Amino acid sequence: IQNATIDGMEIDLGLWSFDYAPLFLINGGTLQLQEGAVLRNNRSTAVVVVNGKLEMNGGEICNNITGGNYGSAVQLQNNLQNTQEFVMTGGSIHDNQQTAYYGTVRVSGEKATFTMQGGSISGNTAQYGGGVEVSNGIANLKGGTISGNTATAGGGGVYMYKGVTTPPSDPLAWEFLITSFVRHIT
Repeated sequence: IQNATIDGMEIDLGLWSFDYAPLFLINGGTLQLQEGAVLRNNRSTAVVVVNGKLEMNGGEICNNITGGNYGSAVQLQNNLQNTQEFVMTGGSIHDNQQTAYYGTVRVSGEKATFTMQGGSISGNTAQYGGGVEVSNGIANLKGGTISGNTATAGGGGVYMYKGVTTPPSDPLAWEFLITSFVRHIT
């Protein structure tokens, strides 16, 4: 997707829409977001990856709200049969809200991997993992910015639960990691 907007128009589809009405459901294949791509205003997760890959090289994922068990912007769904991957090299994930539980970018499951090499995750809110929540998954943080996210229970920037993370190789990136990992913003 390049130079196109997919808008959920803030439509509430009812009780189950929080979990089951993503703008995109990837079940085989790759979705690429390029400059000018905007996924916004959904009342569920913007992108759910069950089997496949999301590549974010540019664009925005913004103003999505969910209250279910999925991340508000991206959900790498726990599926032991398939691999779920999200590679972020650019773009912005901002102003999303998870009103009930876990994260803006949720990495859930042993075959789920999030690699951040660039871009920004900022201004998001959740109960756990305002920016990123990792549950039994893998987060490779190699670059980019995670800042200004809020968590009401823990992990303003990143919340880890039985997950694995690799820190960035650039020593200058440690400053954002320390504030993002340790700080719980209310």
